[in-house]
Amino acid sequence: MNSFGGLWLVLLVALCLIHQQALAIHENIAAGKRYHIIITNDIHNDVVPLQVRCKSKTEDLGMRTLFPGAAYFFSTKLDYFRRKLYFCFNVWGQKSRYFEAFKATRDEGRCGHGKMRYCFWSAREDGFYFSGDNSTWVNEYPW
Repeated sequence: MNSFGGLWLVLLVALCLIHQQALAIHENIAAGKRYHIIITNDIHNDVVPLQVRCKSKTEDLGMRTLFPGAAYFFSTKLDYFRRKLYFCFNVWGQKSRYFEAFKATRDEGRCGHGKMRYCFWSAREDGFYFSGDNSTWVNEYPW
């Protein structure tokens, strides 16, 4: 095969892979899969509540005051280009922290499976822990 034919073959394979990825994204969006983000205050301090304010580029979800055991819940769907991003600003006493509660390109594969997908966050004394299954936790955002 000459180099021109090889170039066409590489181009054809690349186009097929791009098309396959686009179909997978479209299927995920068209199927109406929602992502549910749950932030729970697991800080064992009854005196100082956790203040949480989550936003996207176009939407402010407002400030919430979470006492121990309380949760902040919101949901979203992916957009076609997978640009959804929600970030939260958190204050607990003298500590404050921003974190990305939902980032489509990061979370679409790690927040559960099936039609209902959950991204769990647990605020603790040493930071914000993530779990895609509500059982295995990783401290992704230390205070």
